[in-house]
Amino acid sequence: ADLDHKQKEEIYQQVRRPVNLLQDKEKRLNEELRATFETIKTNEIIEKLRAVRAELAAARLKARDEIYERLNTVGNMGAQDASDAIQVDYHGLHVNEMHSKYEELVEAILPVVKKITIITGRGLHSTGGASKLMKALKKKIEKDENTRWQSVPNNPGAIIVHWLAT
Repeated sequence: ADLDHKQKEEIYQQVRRPVNLLQDKEKRLNEELRATFETIKTNEIIEKLRAVRAELAAARLKARDEIYERLNTVGNMGAQDASDAIQVDYHGLHVNEMHSKYEELVEAILPVVKKITIITGRGLHSTGGASKLMKALKKKIEKDENTRWQSVPNNPGAIIVHWLAT
């Protein structure tokens, strides 16, 4: 069975928790650095910041991949839908993460399968209540002369991406 909104939100919160903790740690170290004037202490904080930033970058990648995998290995994800398109779910990804997953996976198989339904969600949790993912995804598709997008009837949180080249 497909995941409902609550289950997707729980996955997102669980997987992003280590990222949020590291972001808080980075913020505290930045504040400590701004308040410190001793050279020795400053160097120690800078080294800690470097380590936290490296750990944060790795945690973000891990969160991106885990969210994507967990949302795309249940129910109909990866299977063909009623329009004969493969379904992919981008819920919980940030815009830059969506771009990398699109380039890594969708661009690789779209010429073969000809169309893919991508679910971004409606953006109810985004600032302004509109999907940043959907806007960025449409813009990316429109830049590629070999692709076009189509709205999914009765689903403002999904689009179908079509491959036009033969």
